[in-house]
Amino acid sequence: MDNEASCGLKIEHGFSVLLESSEGRILFDCGQGPILWENASTLGFPLDDLNALVLSHGHFDHGGNLARLASKNPAIALWAHRDILQNRWVIRQGNAPRSIGLTVKNRKAISVPQSDLENPLKGYSKNNSLWGRQKLRWIPLDDSREILPGVWAITAIPRKYPTSPEGHFLDIQGNRQDPVDDDLSLLITHPKGDLLLCGCCHSGLRNTLEEIKRLNLHGNLKRIMGGFHLSKAKDEELTVLGEYLKEFKLDKIICNHCTGNHAVTHWKTMELPAELGKSGETINLN
Repeated sequence: MDNEASCGLKIEHGFSVLLESSEGRILFDCGQGPILWENASTLGFPLDDLNALVLSHGHFDHGGNLARLASKNPAIALWAHRDILQNRWVIRQGNAPRSIGLTVKNRKAISVPQSDLENPLKGYSKNNSLWGRQKLRWIPLDDSREILPGVWAITAIPRKYPTSPEGHFLDIQGNRQDPVDDDLSLLITHPKGDLLLCGCCHSGLRNTLEEIKRLNLHGNLKRIMGGFHLSKAKDEELTVLGEYLKEFKLDKIICNHCTGNHAVTHWKTMELPAELGKSGETINLN
């Protein structure tokens, strides 16, 4: 599910990718609303027999269907960074503050680890009704690691190169900027070429790739796909990033969600293999 769609599918501001392999069916992000279910039905992809969920970060347009997925797939694992439950706001001049974190309904679907419930510094209460319906078995992450055979969660990414929070805050007053430290991407390894899958890449695409290089996992990277948060990037920024991407000799750069059409056009002029991604497209790593 994406902001763009192939013929016969619907669009929504959000993102979701279904991964199918010998390890099972993994849903990476789950969009914002009902379009996920409508498109999945049209494509013939049931969402009631998943083996795991992965959440790229705690924004409403990536975790909008957690509660419904929990009801269809009770007690399955949810891999996500530890900070996904923070309150988040967008505050821009001339507009009222807008909440963009996970909704209460979707938070209720997440099982908080017992160690966090018992830690008063976390702010949870065992009797807090917010955590009364614990269905998704949350596995909180504090660093990058292999979560399933051949599948790496890349998170807690150092911000060596600057990123812009774009009016994102952790409080409604706008005093605490939100660096979206819970940002997470997936690296799917395969003998014929690895795939990096990003949700919004709030950590910055270059920083994410630098983390993959630090882990010495970059040698077989052939494709990058997802949202790269570049819709407001200037040509100079896109050029610098594009020259960096050339180092990886990629076969495809599939731009979804928050990347922006201009990034695709700009990178094509640099002879990079960039293309606009759409709902309904299939990528075969074999």
